[in-house]
Amino acid sequence: GAHNVAKEIKLFMTTVSFEQISIWNPDVITISASAKYTAADVINDPHLRHINAVRQKRVYKHPREIAGLFTPRVPLLLAWHTAKFYPELMIDWAGITDKFFKKFYGVLYHGPRD
Repeated sequence: GAHNVAKEIKLFMTTVSFEQISIWNPDVITISASAKYTAADVINDPHLRHINAVRQKRVYKHPREIAGLFTPRVPLLLAWHTAKFYPELMIDWAGITDKFFKKFYGVLYHGPRD
């Protein structure tokens, strides 16, 4: 299963060096919604082209609409992560998010669906 290669880092949010990412060589990279860069920026960075996640284009940025860590939307972010880490499970995280937004906010989810 998936595991957090950065688990030893005790800071809540921090910048990680190219060298450290190279050592970890993750199969999937997820980026905070608040990051000032995109998944495409990471995929197209020549310093990272040898990283498994970059070569396989498995770099994803959290959708801002579900990214709150200290909100009732945390289960939605977990569903999103499951869909990204285990695509073979075909988790319909956008459908789950639609139902959640309708039930708890009375509106439809209008964020990214991929």
